[in-house]
Amino acid sequence: MYNSIWLDLARRREGLPSILGDAPLDISKWPAPIVRLLMGDLTADAVLDAAGDPDETTRKAQVCEANFYTAEFQRLRHRDEEALRLYRLALRDCPRDFIEYTAAIMALRSSGHAP
Repeated sequence: MYNSIWLDLARRREGLPSILGDAPLDISKWPAPIVRLLMGDLTADAVLDAAGDPDETTRKAQVCEANFYTAEFQRLRHRDEEALRLYRLALRDCPRDFIEYTAAIMALRSSGHAP
């Protein structure tokens, strides 16, 4: 599913249509809330609520991802200040070995807001 998310984000940055409607999705599993956000079916708050796994390690990982992908969604919608705020949260909360950590650094740098 993550491959579909990344491909979709890249396509949208190039002005191409979303492919997420064609992706197989088990709505009972993470990262389905992120996919649903990107499709316009969930709000950012709902995604963050969905990241509330009872296991602390899983919850931290999901909150990291929720913040990062919500930042990407906000960036696509030209809500740059909100995207910057969320990238900073992702940078603060994501484990350093997560791709979202590195991507948040790159997003901040590319926007002229080096971490």
